[in-house]
Order: sequence, then C-alpha cells, then structure tokens
Amino acid sequence: MRFFKGLSILTLLLVLFGCGEKEKENVLKVWAWDPNFNIKSIELAKESYNKKNPDNQVELEVVEMSRLDLEQKLITVLSTGDKSTYPDILLLGDRNAPMILNTYNEAFTELQDIINYDNFAQYKVGGMTIKDKIYGVPFDTGVTGIYYRKDILEKAGYTEKDLENITWNKFVEIGKNVKEKTNIDMITFVPNEMTTFETILQSQGSNYFKKDGSINLIGNEAAKESLIVIKNMLDNKIVKQAIDWTTFIGAVNGGTAASSVSGSWFTATVMSVPEQSGLWRIAPTPRTDNGFGLNSSNEGGASWYVMNTNKKNLAKKFLSETLGSDIELYQTLLKEAGVVGTYIPAGEGEVYATGVEFFGGQKIYQDFIKWMSLVPNVEYGRYYGEVSSNIMMLLPDYYSGKISEDELLEKAQEKTQQLISK
Repeated sequence: MRFFKGLSILTLLLVLFGCGEKEKENVLKVWAWDPNFNIKSIELAKESYNKKNPDNQVELEVVEMSRLDLEQKLITVLSTGDKSTYPDILLLGDRNAPMILNTYNEAFTELQDIINYDNFAQYKVGGMTIKDKIYGVPFDTGVTGIYYRKDILEKAGYTEKDLENITWNKFVEIGKNVKEKTNIDMITFVPNEMTTFETILQSQGSNYFKKDGSINLIGNEAAKESLIVIKNMLDNKIVKQAIDWTTFIGAVNGGTAASSVSGSWFTATVMSVPEQSGLWRIAPTPRTDNGFGLNSSNEGGASWYVMNTNKKNLAKKFLSETLGSDIELYQTLLKEAGVVGTYIPAGEGEVYATGVEFFGGQKIYQDFIKWMSLVPNVEYGRYYGEVSSNIMMLLPDYYSGKISEDELLEKAQEKTQQLISK
C-alpha cells in the first residue's frame, strides 16, 4: 500500500513538474528598451499572434533595459557562450547591430527562409545581412523629413510647394529670407553632435566604411560635402544652435526655429503642443548639390533578432506571423504606439492612409513610407561608434576654421585606424 501511495505521489509530482515545463516551452524571453514604443509593440504582436494561434499561444517574458545596457549585457553573455543566458528575441539598434553580428555571428539565427525581405525597406536589410545570410526582422524607420512651421514660412512669402524636393543650398537661401523677414532661425540642431552630419551623409549613399570593411573618410566627397552643408548653415546664421536635447526641443516647440530635419519618430514631439495644430507640415529631406544626394535619409531605428536558443523555431514563427508579415498589426502599432514600420505593404492600410489633422490633413505616414523606400543602403561597419566619436571631437576646430574638411577627415581616419590596430 505504501508503495502505491509513494508511486502516486511520485506520479503526481512528475505530472505537476512536467506540465510546468510544457508551459515554459511557449514562453519567449525578450530583451528590449522603451516600454511605450518597442515593448508595447512586441506585446501587441503577441496579442495578434495568439488570436491566430488559439491552441498554441505564446507568452513573453520581457526584460526591459536601456539600449546601452542591453548592448553591454548582450556582449557579456555572448562572451561566455552560455546559450541558457541568451534571450530568444531581442531588439538591436541598426547602427550597432553590424558590429555585434559580425563578431558573434553564430549566436544568431538566419531568417531569410521565413521572411520576404522584398517587402521591407532595403536600407534596413543591408545592415542585418552578413555573407548573404539575413538575421533580423526590420522594425521601425527613422526616415527623415523637414518638420516646418507653415505659418512662419508664409510670413516670409513661401508656400508648401517651395519646400518640396529642394537642395540644401535652396534651403539656406530660404532660411536667410525667413531670418530677415521674421527674425526666426530657419533650423535648429546641435552642431557638435553627429545627427545632422550623418543624415546628410546617408542621403548621398555614403557612410564611414566601404563594403570591404575599410574606413571610408579620406577622399570621401560625400563626407566632405556634409561638413560643407552644415558649416554653410552656421556661417549664414540660420541655425538656432542647441546644446542638448532639451534646448533642441525648446526651440522646436517654442517657435524660435522654423524647422527641424528629423526622423519620423519626431512626430510625437512636435504634436506635444496641441495649440500648434494645423501650423506644421513635413517636406522631404533636402539633398546635396553635388549630384550624389537624394531627398531621403534616415535617423535612427531598430530591428528584432532571434538568437540561437532551443526556442528559436518558435521565435521565428512568432516574428514571421506578426512583425514579418501582418499588415493589420502595423496599423495597430501606428495607432497605439506611434510606430512607423519599414514593412512597405503596411502603407496600403487604412491608418497609414489617414490624413493627420495636426499637419493640416497631410497624409504624413504615406509620405514616410514613400520616402523610406528611397533611403540609400549604406555600410555601418563594426566600428561605427568609434569613427563617429572621432569626427565629433574635431568639429569645433572645423567650425572655427582651424582645420579644413580634408584635414578633419584625415585626422579622424588616422585616429580610428590607430584604435582598431591596437
């Protein structure tokens, strides 16, 4: 009798623990940042997936941390090679992903067998491709545009058409007239940061690295032109110079600058002042006058990746059926989280086609999708952050005239090369 009682208890324990393990099989561990944007999006994706798979629903164990903390923690766990510490799905910033993918390639799962990458903005796909293998699901876009105050430009005699597909030289010309007639600076940005420089650089189809991974600064005419454009704006005194994010936002929302060239994620910041509804419009990014430039570029953005864990097949299926293909989900993401996705077919959805009252009824999201499809694909390279920092340190000397464009690029390349060679 005692034997059977013991057996019953043992059986019960096995059943209980067995069920627990079975339940855990449908739990995916996710690392991401920003609870109101990225994490909200992956949770909405879970809701969509579970509606399609009522008998095989998934749960997400989301670990929230800042982008920098996530990348640092990821490098730490990748260095150990212990797969039990890996997340199943994680978010990576587009500019740092190539460095991580190149260094720890075997820790990630390729996805080209389940994702149709022709449906995504190609500039996103290039950064997640290593030796013809594609490792991510492109997510949000930072496609840029000129966010401008229509009422301020009208006081200087300009219409919306005057801002369509212009060059940077034309932008400066307009800016000088706006400053003269309204005493308001045409644009605001932080001169000693890299955002504006990198936006102009990518619009010319160029970046810090060549396809073979070598540094691409010395003799890079696109980089030289990007510096010239910024200095031209500063020298013509059409820039409300910000020193940080707070003063930058203050100039935009406070009306002391007529425009900002920013990524699509900037929409929510502009709309944070409801009394300015109807006064704003968005035009395509200016292009350079050297024949290389397009009226389209990008600022920021991230993508989702599957790691080589024992749940990789479930993670792949989850992403494939949601962020990899679901048009309706992208309508929900835009409506509830403000996400402008890089999934091109989403632009055909109802929410994307709706005019935005704050911007005078302009169908800004369809415009973003159109401009996004034109963003050049560039090589970010393994040492993107190092090159960017080395250029940034030399900007004050360039603006003051102590060094030329060529000297800046040469010094930055030499310093980066020394760092890489150590």
